[in-house]
Amino acid sequence: MKCPGQDSRYWKGDAIFEAACPYCKAAIEFFKDDTSRKCPNCGRRVPNPEMDFGCAEYCPYAKQCLGGLPGVMGDMEGKRIYRGIMEELRAELAQHPQWVSRAMKAMDIANDVAKRCAQALGPLLAAVSLLVVERFGEEGLSGRLLARYRSRIEGFEGMAGEVEEIVSAFRSGSSRGEAEVARDILLLVELSEAAARGEISREEALGKAQEGLTHQEAQGVAAKLFG
Repeated sequence: MKCPGQDSRYWKGDAIFEAACPYCKAAIEFFKDDTSRKCPNCGRRVPNPEMDFGCAEYCPYAKQCLGGLPGVMGDMEGKRIYRGIMEELRAELAQHPQWVSRAMKAMDIANDVAKRCAQALGPLLAAVSLLVVERFGEEGLSGRLLARYRSRIEGFEGMAGEVEEIVSAFRSGSSRGEAEVARDILLLVELSEAAARGEISREEALGKAQEGLTHQEAQGVAAKLFG
């Protein structure tokens, strides 16, 4: 018997979706079980942004299997650092349980947007986590968190400068790519929280997202959150 999850007869509407090519921004149509697809416009092979390549973290054949897909192996490193960031975030906010679920939800949104935008996951997610904790308003919290990253997460020291650059660009209103992605993430977090509090409807949140988001990939996340 074929697994229903892999049998196209049982697939629902989200089994086929479109994602923007990270190189030329053309639309690429994916089936949910595609590992990758070639962009019809620029011809480059692009990994499926909805597929979980977690097997690459432990499989000895990961490089032979996925090494030809741009960004996948780098994303594995980013995911490893992301898990470390989540652990440190929970530890730093342990005395503020009312903040933890909000911060975790924000980082889930950040992870989804970062994957779709084909950014380097580690630096962008670390930068967003600092911006997220700043939303809680405790002076010095983001600085303490960055210090924890530097000392406790293996591999983070080498990207700390890049993280600081993203945060600085965000604060200054720069149009640098990673800063714009961070702005999209924070807007989605804000709208998600407002919808959860009942201040706006899901339809209103989706409309505001469509008006305010810069990246098509973030629009896709908005559709998942509020559609």
